[in-house]
Amino acid sequence: MSLYLAFSDEAGIADNGGEFLVAGYVAHETEWPWITRAWQERVLDGPPKIPYLHMTEIRSRGWREKNSISYNESEERVAEAVRVLQSSGPLVAVASVMKRSDLHEAIHTRYVSRKKVPKGVDEPDYACFLKFVGLMLIQVHDRYRDARRVDFIVSRKETVAKGLGDMIETTKLYLADAHPEIASLLGELIPASMEAELPLQAADVLCWHLQRYYTGTFDRTDENRMWMLLKERDGELRTWTKEELETVGKGLEHLADPKNLVPAKAANP
Repeated sequence: MSLYLAFSDEAGIADNGGEFLVAGYVAHETEWPWITRAWQERVLDGPPKIPYLHMTEIRSRGWREKNSISYNESEERVAEAVRVLQSSGPLVAVASVMKRSDLHEAIHTRYVSRKKVPKGVDEPDYACFLKFVGLMLIQVHDRYRDARRVDFIVSRKETVAKGLGDMIETTKLYLADAHPEIASLLGELIPASMEAELPLQAADVLCWHLQRYYTGTFDRTDENRMWMLLKERDGELRTWTKEELETVGKGLEHLADPKNLVPAKAANP
């Protein structure tokens, strides 16, 4: 079995109607050790050495002082992280973006409020991750004919961990019904800490730059880095329309009827 590993993180805009996104990278399991080694040596080891790279913290003066790293040194670490990811040929970047206001109108108003689908599927972290998984599986299916499974490693957060079981089962059922050609690729959904799994730090760097882009608080350097991180020729940045989200709602409504359910084992034999 040829196994691919996808690492992802999430970010949201403070505006209740603004964008929410899930983004990350995928590569064959044998490629990640090389990328991780480069990240450790070129991004974390310094000097001065830092324990991990988390964009919010490395932009914090207090965190930099605690870890004895200057502002200029921190900027060089971020630049080096971008270079590592941009130059890693086997990596494919995927970003799933949706507006909270569109999600509310497309799924909450039409389906959840009328009790046509379970409460919670209109939450941005759930819906956006569902579409992220689909995008990632399509990328792997189209690029790698040897692929047999994709495991998803997500940054451990309360929202993800709390509904982990329900999320993966609903995702399997949805894909088996809506996208049977890729459903069999879906493997495990594994929460992990950013400190322990270095590729999650890479996903955080991508998410942070995308978030800055959508809030309009980016500068030219941030924008250039974002496009480098997305690996324009290899990745995909997808912003979902309200109409596309309505299609998701219809699919979930279809699954809510017991006679339409596809057995979970059909999604991942």
